[in-house]
Amino acid sequence: MLKYKKIIWIFLLTIVLTGSGLWYYKPKLFQELVSAKKNFLQLSNNEILEDFDYLYTVLKSNSPLVCVAKRNGLNFDTKYKQYREKISRSNNNFEKITLIDEFSNLLPGHNGILLGDIDYWFKVYRCIPDRQTWAKILSNTLSVKNHRLYFNFKHQKNKLAKKNLSQGFVQNNNVIVQIIEPNKIAYIKIKSFENKYINDVEEKIIFDFYKKIKNYKHLIIDITGNSGGSSDYVVKYLLPIFKEEYHISLIDLFKIGNHAAPFIKEAFKEIHPINEFLKFNNLSLDKQQKLKIFYGINKTDIKDLTHYYCAILTIKPESQFLLKCKKWLLIDEKVFSASEGFTTLCKEMKLATIVGKTSRGDGCSTDPALIMLPNSKMIFRYSLGYGLNPDGTCSAEFGTVPDIKLSDDREIPLETCLRVIKNL
Repeated sequence: MLKYKKIIWIFLLTIVLTGSGLWYYKPKLFQELVSAKKNFLQLSNNEILEDFDYLYTVLKSNSPLVCVAKRNGLNFDTKYKQYREKISRSNNNFEKITLIDEFSNLLPGHNGILLGDIDYWFKVYRCIPDRQTWAKILSNTLSVKNHRLYFNFKHQKNKLAKKNLSQGFVQNNNVIVQIIEPNKIAYIKIKSFENKYINDVEEKIIFDFYKKIKNYKHLIIDITGNSGGSSDYVVKYLLPIFKEEYHISLIDLFKIGNHAAPFIKEAFKEIHPINEFLKFNNLSLDKQQKLKIFYGINKTDIKDLTHYYCAILTIKPESQFLLKCKKWLLIDEKVFSASEGFTTLCKEMKLATIVGKTSRGDGCSTDPALIMLPNSKMIFRYSLGYGLNPDGTCSAEFGTVPDIKLSDDREIPLETCLRVIKNL
């Protein structure tokens, strides 16, 4: 029986590299970084172009989502030439790295510069036995320095005002809980599933709230704006209210080039040639269960992929706090990664009625692969898997369509949900 700390590949596996551990601006250290030897500011134009060429080559040969972007009108090779020219014309190395990041993010899924502090991620991944390929890349000291320097510049250019939470009778930096109608409608807003929010304070707020509302008729779970984090958060704080045990089928498709191969080999012990995937109508995961037909699978994409993985996962949350009430899940276009994985699970297993806007997707796959550029040592990422929605469509392309869409663009998901509840 897998417990939540052992879950390696549900939603986006252990950690999704979305922004936890963000390193903040420190003026004194910034000056030290600028003057340090071998920082990316001191690279020549040709050295940065070599970095860009390397990134392009890796993505073209290993990203399973390049085919999706091309099918949707992106000429990847033409964009590469255009961005290479932009980088050559720029006389600012920060801008050059930002252009490389911008190019990478033309693809769907998890792309771009790895967010957060590299040293933080190294400490996380070195503790995970089958993530040592990731840890090795994250161990580079120059990568740590250059990421800190890059995000210092970015911090100076984008000083974002912090928004204060304004409602809810109990709240911290991440969670708002509220009674909307006594003895009937309860509400919980979770801004992020980041690993740093798995702590005793968060746990007490959430489970004390569950105890308070155990006899309520409706629970609204609001994850609008939540761009993901750790699936451990979902298993620990959300899954206990739905079921005691979960049996989940997982299917992931890959494009295994030389760069992706070591990541996939370490994370997945058994993969199969993609041509077998086309026989999925009769493919049995075990003696008891067969996969349903994926009517939405794009066979053009399949031709660009090389392998697939499938398994049945059993998850039993350590805590149990079953709530019999009707559950509602609020989503929007920012729901991504681990929060998308939770949304997909709710949709497939009918755990909650989903209300809002179509999500951003890419929550049905594994951790992104990491690319360390040869000269700057900046670390980028790309989606390692082509995750599937329950109907076989590409999660990164289509996201999750809510059960109830907003009737008016001016209406927020919570308003729509409350209106629906009132009319029951």
